Amino acid sequence: MQLTWKANYEKFAAICLSDLVNKPDLALQLPMAVTIMFEGMERGLFTGKKLADYFHVGKADWINARRIINGTDKASTIAGRDETIEEETPKQPR
Repeated sequence: MQLTWKANYEKFAAICLSDLVNKPDLALQLPMAVTIMFEGMERGLFTGKKLADYFHVGKADWINARRIINGTDKASTIAGRDETIEEETPKQPR
């Protein structure tokens, strides 16, 4: 996960209990990147928008979900890929 700005490294350092400020390359390692990505998306830590704003029972807004991490550049292209992956992924019983 690529972060920008020192404040973001400080924020995620506290969440991940790692020294991301002095060792920013740690954010590029898979386990750390996954933690940063999911915590950031679930809590709305990147842009103020979070997963629950776009995905819940009866709603799956793939295009606007880009606002969770980035803007809506290439949102339709990316949304099409995400919808295909979702359709092809076996559903887990709830």
